[in-house]
Amino acid sequence: MEPLVAHVIHSGQRVQLPPSNCADTPTVVPSAYIVIELDGVALPAFVELDGRLSPLVTNDTRTKGYLQVDVFRSVGFHKLEVWGQQFVFATEDAKLRLDGILKILDYIGTAGLSWGSQLYFSDGAALRHPKIDYAWLSVAGPEIVQTAEYVAVRPYRKVEMVPRVQRPQSGRLMLHQTIKLLRSNPRTLLEEHRDGPIVVGDHSYMPRIAVIRKALSSFNNVGNRRLTWLLRECAQLAANIRDLLPSNRRQEMKQLERSCQNALERFPFSQLSNLPLKLPETPAPEEVIDERYQKSFRFYEELIGGIGWRPGLKMTSRFAFVAYSDEIYQAFVAMTIARAFGLQQVHSYLSPSLDVPMFKSCEYELYYDTTPPTRYLSNWREVSSRPTAMRPDLTLVHLPSRCGMILDAKYRVGSGGRAPNSALNECQVYMQGFGRNVIGMCYPGDRLEMNAVSGDGKTILEIAISPIDGLNEYLVSVVRPCIEALLEPLNAQ
Repeated sequence: MEPLVAHVIHSGQRVQLPPSNCADTPTVVPSAYIVIELDGVALPAFVELDGRLSPLVTNDTRTKGYLQVDVFRSVGFHKLEVWGQQFVFATEDAKLRLDGILKILDYIGTAGLSWGSQLYFSDGAALRHPKIDYAWLSVAGPEIVQTAEYVAVRPYRKVEMVPRVQRPQSGRLMLHQTIKLLRSNPRTLLEEHRDGPIVVGDHSYMPRIAVIRKALSSFNNVGNRRLTWLLRECAQLAANIRDLLPSNRRQEMKQLERSCQNALERFPFSQLSNLPLKLPETPAPEEVIDERYQKSFRFYEELIGGIGWRPGLKMTSRFAFVAYSDEIYQAFVAMTIARAFGLQQVHSYLSPSLDVPMFKSCEYELYYDTTPPTRYLSNWREVSSRPTAMRPDLTLVHLPSRCGMILDAKYRVGSGGRAPNSALNECQVYMQGFGRNVIGMCYPGDRLEMNAVSGDGKTILEIAISPIDGLNEYLVSVVRPCIEALLEPLNAQ
């Protein structure tokens, strides 16, 4: 097959897209309507763009195809896949966005801020810090493998009463199941016998088979399943972070991955690894009384709690950051606002849609990317004929006065370096839905300043929050007093 060639056509120009492994610097194209031209042999009817199938317009021989794409309002990186070959390109303003996001990430790393081990995104992806994962894996991984070796020598087993179809003999008869089985095929499963317990007219019959409950030892218990899960997920996590670490650490993670895979090939893990591993959040009896399984349960809690790992978690690459720029900026605003108000992060990770505050102090609660509790704020649309839920980026609650404010975070900048009108319009929707007169709108301005857009008793506070020197002092001395002065009463209890 001849190599596939891709071009982006815009404004009468043709720009070639080189094949990419997603680690290369992408080709930058204008934010406009573009056409992607593909030259090759036997092009498919559909190609995959950003994970979605898109139809190709091709010539009669299917050697040349065209795909029209609207990236006028699309900011970010885009990935085109054809027959397993990848082409990555970015819009002009995506390059600026990537620089801004990297500055935010650098600021978090140097300003004493942290969202814990990871930041969850709404689609299930996560932004993880490989050094945190490495620190945990380098200590816990070898111990998990060693624990598995101890268990493999003498695994815990439990006695299960299992139904078995066999000739009538010792064992507890399951009468209902036996009768149901015999009725399904009486001619084959019954034989005439003078002492048979089944009498039909003048004839007696003996069942050829019966359903008997037998006591059998089983290794399919919570303790063994949890340790199987640990081995599998540790191997996956080691594989995910290996290439993100310095070269002298990669071999260590490769060896750990291999050790976990070798342990999974031993009994009983080899039998359990292909089964659905349903695991309770609380320890099973064997995880209370057996030291080996106690240790396994402790590592399980650390991995899903302190480290925040989830099965099947997708990892984001450097060039995927821009696709999550709004959510990263939202998390950045949440952390900086929380620090300015003296709030502590309650959870070891940032995740949307929690029904509890993400940050808290004795005076304040800060809810993150979630529907506010109805005891504080009510959205009239939720009880309308066409209900809809509304999830403000941040909801700040002052507990003593029972007052609060909604804060929205928009990773956009308009003309003159202020917040764009589109962001203000979206804030109006929150104000109307929740019946508020004041709302804060945070945006990444190039100067740390506040402006108020007021009229008819309504106010939108434009709050510039960017990774600039002096950010914390500005938030403490300027932004916090202004917000506190404009807090509004919440729902009455």
